[in-house]
Amino acid sequence: MGGTTPSVECTDPVKDSGLLEASDNVLDDVKARLAAADFDTIMAGGGGWVAAQFGILFLMLVPIGPVAGLVRLACGPLALAYSVFIIAYGAQSLGVKNLTALPQPTDENELVTSGAYRICRHPLYSGLLAGSFGFATVTEDAARFGLIGLLWYVLEHKASREERQLAEKHGQAAYDAYAQTTPRYVPDLTKLFD
Repeated sequence: MGGTTPSVECTDPVKDSGLLEASDNVLDDVKARLAAADFDTIMAGGGGWVAAQFGILFLMLVPIGPVAGLVRLACGPLALAYSVFIIAYGAQSLGVKNLTALPQPTDENELVTSGAYRICRHPLYSGLLAGSFGFATVTEDAARFGLIGLLWYVLEHKASREERQLAEKHGQAAYDAYAQTTPRYVPDLTKLFD
């Protein structure tokens, strides 16, 4: 009974996908931008909206009050699952060279209208809103629903700023044509069957 143990080769799908490297590249880009800019430049570039967005998302994690059980059991997990899917799909569709936390296009920016951006103009924000709704529902915390309204307000201002700058960079007519056929946050699922 002294045989050899078979070797099993395990892979890490996250590491193999390049997602960790891509997130490191995004973090390095953000660090470089922050290091190269002064506070006024960051604020002029939309940094205040980014700070407000993350502040509200942080407040979502603080325990605050109850919601109906069936709604919590059905809607909360579905919204959380949608959130994870649309954020991952949106980030993948956007690509590393276009991904930034600030509401201004990167220098290498291309107008992305495919993938998740085919069904809504801001899938990452859509995911944040849906995830916040799911989390507020699952935790049965009524105060978090108020924070969703505040988060929507911040994301609406960021989205408006982004859209103005994307129109400047890629041409108003091109962006308007895209915006007229693609909703801002709520995905047009009929486009999945085109």
